[in-house]
Amino acid sequence: MRSPAVLVTLFIALVVTSACGGGGPGAITTSRLAFTAGLEGDGEVYAVNADGSGRVNLSSSPADDRCCPVWSPDGIRIAFVSNRDGNEEIYVVNADGSGLTNLTDNPAPDHQPTWSPDGTRIAFASGRDAKTLPTETPTSLSELYTPGDFGWDQVYVMDAGGSNQTRLTENRSGFAGDRFPAWSPDGTRIAFVSTRELDETIYVMNADGSGQRRLTGSGPGPPVWSPDGTRIAFVGAGIQVINADGSGLATLADGSSPAWSPDGSSIAFARGREVGIGGGTSDIYVMDADGSRESRLTEGEFLAGDGSPTWSPDGTRIAFVRGGAIYAMKANGSNQTRVAEGPALLVVWSPAP
Repeated sequence: MRSPAVLVTLFIALVVTSACGGGGPGAITTSRLAFTAGLEGDGEVYAVNADGSGRVNLSSSPADDRCCPVWSPDGIRIAFVSNRDGNEEIYVVNADGSGLTNLTDNPAPDHQPTWSPDGTRIAFASGRDAKTLPTETPTSLSELYTPGDFGWDQVYVMDAGGSNQTRLTENRSGFAGDRFPAWSPDGTRIAFVSTRELDETIYVMNADGSGQRRLTGSGPGPPVWSPDGTRIAFVGAGIQVINADGSGLATLADGSSPAWSPDGSSIAFARGREVGIGGGTSDIYVMDADGSRESRLTEGEFLAGDGSPTWSPDGTRIAFVRGGAIYAMKANGSNQTRVAEGPALLVVWSPAP
C-alpha cells in the first residue's frame, strides 16, 4: 500500500500534467498569445505568455511570415502563411517552435488558414485553379476570365497534416473569387466571402462544399461565428450580424475587427476617431451582442491606435495591438499592460489548455 506522501506526490503530478495539457510536442503551460511582428518582407510569427514572459520566434526565416497565425483548437499548434519558398504557403508549427512543416507546397498562393473545431482539418483559400494571368495587363475581367475559368481564389480544405487537399467552391465570376473561410463552432458549416455576384457577399456552405447559399447583399469583412453558431458577425455597413439561416440582418455599430466574447454575450471591436487636424487614432470598444451598452475601453495614441482585439478563453481579459506593441487588459478596460514589442499587425489568444 502506498504511503500518504507518495499519494500526495502522485496527486500533484496529475494536477500539473492536466494544467499543462500533457507533455507532448508543443505542449503549453499557461495562457499564450500568438502575434506577427516585423517590417514588410521580413516579418515573423511569435508566441508569448500573456504576462509577457516566454517569448518565442516560431517562424525564424528571412522571408515574410507576417500573415495570419491561427491556433489549433488544442492550443498546441499554430498555422500561418510564409513566402519562404517563393510564394505564399501554409505552414504549421508547434507552440514551442518545433515541428515546422509546409502543408500546401503548391506553386500557387495558399493563404487564410482556419482550423476545424475538432482540429482534424484546415480550410484555406488558394489560387491554384485560377486562370494563368496573361502576359499583357488585362483591361477588363472579360479579358482575364473566360467561361469555365475559376476566380482568383477558391476555398479548399485539407487534413491537418496537409493531405487530401480538396476544392470546395467553384466561383467562376469574380477576380477575388471565394476567400476568408470560417468554420462554424460545430464544424458542420463554413462561412466565406464571395464575389460571385460581382460584389463581396457572405456565403455559407456545408463542410463538404454542398449547399452553398448567399446570406448577405454586401459583406467584405471576414465572417466571425458566434460561439453558439447561431449568428455571424462581419464588417459591411459597419459591424453587422446576421443569423446563420440568413434572417435578422442588423447593423450594430460603426467599427471593425469584431470579436465575440467566449460566452457570446459581448462583442469587442475597434473604431477610429479623428485627433486634431489631419490625424487620427482608433480605440477598443465592447458592446452587448445586440449592439446595446457600448463602452470604450481604451484611448489609442495619436497616429498609432488600438486594434485587433482578442478575448482570453475565460472571457476575463482582452489582448490588442497598440501602436504596434501587444497589450492585454481586463475585460472592463482596466490594468492595461504592455506584453510584447512589435511592430505587430495582429494578435490572437490561444484556446484554453
